[in-house]
Amino acid sequence: MTTEDKSTEINVYKIINELEQKFPVDSIQLSDGTKIWNLLRIILFYYPQQRNIESFKSQIRSRLNLIAESLTSLKYPQHNDYCGFSHSDCRRLRNGKYYDIYMDPLYDILGDKLTVFEWPDEQGYRRKYHNNIYSKSYVKMHFPIFSKAFWNILLYRVFRKKQYEISGEDILEKIITSLSKKYKTDEKRLRKNVNESIAVFVVVKKFLKKILKKIRPKAVFIRCGYGRFHMALSQACRELNIPSIELQHGMITDFPKYHPGYVKTNKSKTKDCVPEYLFTYGDYFTKIVKKGNLLDPEKVITIGFLHLEDIKSKLLQIDEKTLQFQKKYSKTILFTPEYSQHLAPLVETFTKDLTKKISEKKIDVGIVFKPHPLDKKDWSYLEKLQNIHVVDRHQDTYELIKISNVHSTIYSTCALEALAFNVPNIIVDLGAGSIADIIDMMDNEATFIAKDVNEYMEKLKMIFSNYKKYSEKAFEKSREYFEYDALSNIKNFMDRIR
Repeated sequence: MTTEDKSTEINVYKIINELEQKFPVDSIQLSDGTKIWNLLRIILFYYPQQRNIESFKSQIRSRLNLIAESLTSLKYPQHNDYCGFSHSDCRRLRNGKYYDIYMDPLYDILGDKLTVFEWPDEQGYRRKYHNNIYSKSYVKMHFPIFSKAFWNILLYRVFRKKQYEISGEDILEKIITSLSKKYKTDEKRLRKNVNESIAVFVVVKKFLKKILKKIRPKAVFIRCGYGRFHMALSQACRELNIPSIELQHGMITDFPKYHPGYVKTNKSKTKDCVPEYLFTYGDYFTKIVKKGNLLDPEKVITIGFLHLEDIKSKLLQIDEKTLQFQKKYSKTILFTPEYSQHLAPLVETFTKDLTKKISEKKIDVGIVFKPHPLDKKDWSYLEKLQNIHVVDRHQDTYELIKISNVHSTIYSTCALEALAFNVPNIIVDLGAGSIADIIDMMDNEATFIAKDVNEYMEKLKMIFSNYKKYSEKAFEKSREYFEYDALSNIKNFMDRIR
């Protein structure tokens, strides 16, 4: 998502809020009774921010990859007690294994009774793991070519053959007409996007419902609760009376930058298409969602972040090359630039200027540069510069934070987790709302803003002048965001619902 996108999110949320006040949105439902406004508001929220950033070559490659996977059957356990649904981009390299940071920690609680179902990443790719998967029971999710889901999606995309009917369609048409004017976009294109998203939702819900009927799990864990696939899963669980539990996977922002996946300004009793439960990192996020009118406030539960606590308590698991680089310097900066093609040139310029300035000042500081897992750009050329080491994009960021003294980013929410490791942040503000997601963290005690390299160097000098003080401030600040003892909290919850 670009910085321009982030600056528009507040306005888009306001527009959707106005629609909810103007139209009887809960009257829009499928013929089976599923009320789909909670799904539609997500589709409409992200529509203005969509970018065709994939090259034609990349699009062809991703589609060929999906077709190749469809030629294999979908194998899954018939009687596993728990299911976890995640994505390929959630795995990190730990001790030679690709570890799902949201699902795999649950094995410490559920034993071997968890199966991790994994969709490809957002571009349709699946990483090549070479059988180095940590998950004890693992399913590569796809639509087999002999399944109804495969052909129904194909029929829709080729012939626009609908597999659904909508009551309240007149209301939806008025909303589309109104939004196309507000978004200043082609009404036909917006309608096509909405209809295709509904079609995918319907097909995926039937597909997942069939799987869940066979497995009959006691609970389903979801890495992310919003989007067509995720909301189809949540609705399938609701219809089968299976508890669905979303695990918080990043920052949940407060006013004025609400996220429609967690907050709905207008009160509504409709809970269709959203998870039954949400496990949050801490009370800060629980309070935002509880007052948000979307999820049941009694089922928004402060838990903590299991993977983060696991990393903190265990021995360091990191590659030798990175360790040797870190040992060359008295201080280390971890730079996690987040993924954005729009920002890449600015990140490149800033990084070059920073390494040059550190070299000129003869400061004994090394920079570990960690690309985002979705970032396909080859950043290794940066190592031609002095004082910088580029790590594998699939390295576990939290392991890297453990060996760092300062964490820097553009807008990655890793800044949140850095505090829990006693590591202060310097956020690089490139303008146009790039820091909107983490603005609440800016306290000038543990997290600082730098608008250029000179200001960055000033903040860095200040932190290193009394590092113990700023390190302690970082952990103190983390207590606002994180509840600790997630392992016990989840165990207690599971005991209650078993």
